[in-house]
Amino acid sequence: MEVRLAELLTSPALAVAAGPPPAPGAAVGAGLAVASVAPRTAVGGTRPVELRPRELHRISPVTARVAVTVRPATGAGARAGALAAATVLWWRCEDGPVASGAGFPRDPAEGYLVEAVHTVAWRTPDATDGGADHVIELDVDGAVWPREAPPEAGVAIDHAVVRFAADAPATPGPPLAVRAGRALELRVEIDLRSFVLGPDADRPAAAPREVVAEVVPLGADDPAGSLAATTVALDGDVAVLTYQAGPAPGHDEVRVAIPTPGGRPVPAGLVEVEVVP
Repeated sequence: MEVRLAELLTSPALAVAAGPPPAPGAAVGAGLAVASVAPRTAVGGTRPVELRPRELHRISPVTARVAVTVRPATGAGARAGALAAATVLWWRCEDGPVASGAGFPRDPAEGYLVEAVHTVAWRTPDATDGGADHVIELDVDGAVWPREAPPEAGVAIDHAVVRFAADAPATPGPPLAVRAGRALELRVEIDLRSFVLGPDADRPAAAPREVVAEVVPLGADDPAGSLAATTVALDGDVAVLTYQAGPAPGHDEVRVAIPTPGGRPVPAGLVEVEVVP
């Protein structure tokens, strides 16, 4: 994982080594290493299908703290050069293939899976100490398992119970912007092989094949937009909601839920939408 992350962060302007940065020289140096690994409880998490679901592995969900070190060059302008290099690296750490984990392999033979990479902190040197390193700390969420361990087959699953223990996420991502009068498509992916509710359920009910959604205004009495349909059928595991922005700027929240037979829909997620001029 260190090697692949170093490759993703490397650019023509700055090579990043998997390991400590090189000794101070004529050019800025950079390296990265896993500083610590901590167990992680993944509630409601997902695993990419590319992980070959038929090859079952007992995995350990973890968060790895990675330190990316930028070492200044020697000579005049060393401090400014190190700052410029660290700025570019911080930006590259939030690039799509790194932040989403898409740039990492999905092969069980690798022994690890990266789901997301989060920037945590950037420790800069003291203004009075131009020779100190810049250190960017990242948290890598994923899973690990022994590369030598063969896949394990367990007892056949009769049915799975899917439990939702909380409301919709309290900390959604940044708002999606759409111009007034325009439409915005929102893609929803639902992967529920079974959905069982109640203590008397002896066998799983059919997986829900639709989602329900509503628009809730934020900071205003009326929504800034509306949905073309509040109930949308799933096409495979995907439902597409169409948000139609109104004529005036505003801020809405689109809340998505899974309907249950004769009960209250179960919150599944939300996204903020900002209507801009």
